Amino acid sequence: MSKILPIVKAFQSYLTDERHFSPYTAKCYGADLRQFVEFLCEEASTTIDMDIEQDSFDKRDAMSQQPGACAASMPTSLTKMICGADVDLIRSFLSHLADQNYSSATMARKIATLRSFYKWGERRGLADSNPMTLIRTPRQSKRLPKAISLDQVIAKHFGGQTRFSSLVFSNDGGVGIPTRSNTHPSGPSVHIDRVKSRVPYHPASIAVAGFPCVGKTL
Repeated sequence: MSKILPIVKAFQSYLTDERHFSPYTAKCYGADLRQFVEFLCEEASTTIDMDIEQDSFDKRDAMSQQPGACAASMPTSLTKMICGADVDLIRSFLSHLADQNYSSATMARKIATLRSFYKWGERRGLADSNPMTLIRTPRQSKRLPKAISLDQVIAKHFGGQTRFSSLVFSNDGGVGIPTRSNTHPSGPSVHIDRVKSRVPYHPASIAVAGFPCVGKTL
């Protein structure tokens, strides 16, 4: 859907002019709101008429400057549906999104868009109320931290002692499989096959359990 409702344009202008969001961020907010508009079109079995929507927004904007004005007499439009949305309508939209198997992070972003939009709409006097106050953001799964391999530990502690510090001390991809290019405990230096150079060996009190090629210390 390429048509953008005037109320959505007004919200995007607020984001860039007053909140100093980047044009790209404002565009992303607008994309989420256009998806909401598409849902309303399907629910009401209607299409966007830009003349009606512009007239509806202008009247709604004018009424926001008049305390006590009633919007009930305004003609039916998508703008009126958006401004008069209740929590049941929002939940129906979120259920529609859930059926499309969006990730929890994407759902959280779309909810944040609606939350910001209705907070702005209520403050400006365009929305009848803020239905997002009763909507919770879904919990997002936490990612486990990645563990580093022994070779990465060696490279971090001793990499600065050689001009080849960017090389991991193995060619096993950092998974810790003993190879000829791993550190060697028997001699006073470490031999790296790939660069054909010798790196000074410095004992350290780093315990390396379960790694037979290194021994008790490095």
